[in-house]
Amino acid sequence: MVSRMRPSISKLNFAFLFLCFQLLQAQHHHAIDSLRSALANAENKEQAASLHLKLFNSFKRIHSDSAKLHIKNALQFVNGKLSDSLTAKTRLAQIEQNLIGNNYDSVFHYTENIIPLLKQLTAKEQVDLYSMVGTAHYYKSDYAKAIIAHRKAEKISDTNHLEAGQARVLYNIGIQYIKM
Repeated sequence: MVSRMRPSISKLNFAFLFLCFQLLQAQHHHAIDSLRSALANAENKEQAASLHLKLFNSFKRIHSDSAKLHIKNALQFVNGKLSDSLTAKTRLAQIEQNLIGNNYDSVFHYTENIIPLLKQLTAKEQVDLYSMVGTAHYYKSDYAKAIIAHRKAEKISDTNHLEAGQARVLYNIGIQYIKM
């Protein structure tokens, strides 16, 4: 009798998880629709770029073509027309998009462009930057440069007491040493 109940419990668990997933998906679509509506009513370039950046972050893991479109649109506003902070965040998203797209040389190129704006990024964003650079070096099999980038991320994490960042950075450093 117990074995007959287990499949029904599993089916109930599956149904519950499916309903939860549907609810989360509906909330995500609503959030995206709200961002698109706000973008249509953006009053200035700074606001439009910021909304494109938020849409990029919403799409980057679920629909890469839409993410590319929104980062491209955000970048159109970057050339001296945005605050340094928003320019830095947009450039960081550009680096992330290139890493996702396996364009490692572009990651290095755009990292050079963001260095003058480094102080405009939060400590977490700086850790993310150097982690992305380290990851790009890792995929190009340049493990020594990857360690250098991850060590920069580690120093920023330690200085700013970013525990989650420290764990991720130390994991990445360990992977580099294993590969060497």
